[in-house]
Amino acid sequence: MKKINILVLLFIGIIASVTVNAQNNKGDLLKLDLGLLNKIRLTYEHPLTTAFTTGASGDFYYGSFPGYKVEPFLRYYMGGEAPSGLYLQGRFLYGSFSKDFVYYATGFGNQNSSNFLETLYKKNTVSSTGGGLDLGYQWLSGREKNIVVDFSLGVQAMNDINHEIKQNGITYSTTNIGFLTTGPGGIFNPHLSIGYRF
Repeated sequence: MKKINILVLLFIGIIASVTVNAQNNKGDLLKLDLGLLNKIRLTYEHPLTTAFTTGASGDFYYGSFPGYKVEPFLRYYMGGEAPSGLYLQGRFLYGSFSKDFVYYATGFGNQNSSNFLETLYKKNTVSSTGGGLDLGYQWLSGREKNIVVDFSLGVQAMNDINHEIKQNGITYSTTNIGFLTTGPGGIFNPHLSIGYRF
């Protein structure tokens, strides 16, 4: 838990530092995305050229998989008017999550027999990596074009948070379907963010 807190504070410090520097740049963006059920997402975007931007997102999960995910990205604006218009984006993903795992040994009966069903309960912090691709559109509105609305549809692939435990020479493992569907590793990855351009 201390490791997660340190990384969260580090990420917030980086965003704060970048925000101060961005005020002189008049082009950087800071956006907030409130997940429907399980996360808060903060994104920083920095224009490189008229077609490319780069940045990173920090996802803080509070649902079934508490933890965080960091997503550095490179974005290509097809109309050459970055940071506005239709874009393609590639992301690298790294996350660390806390999860309760339940393992079952085989068999039924009393505890002293070979047919006893034993439950092994263990809490772990697990990490996962992956990548993603997104197609989206970003609008700049307001008198000074400083209000940002960013909508994207994407797909991603993350390593499952499998975990194994050995007992009596037998290895038991788990595959967490929730992680790969509605959790941080979900294949479909839509986002709607609102933010401010400095």
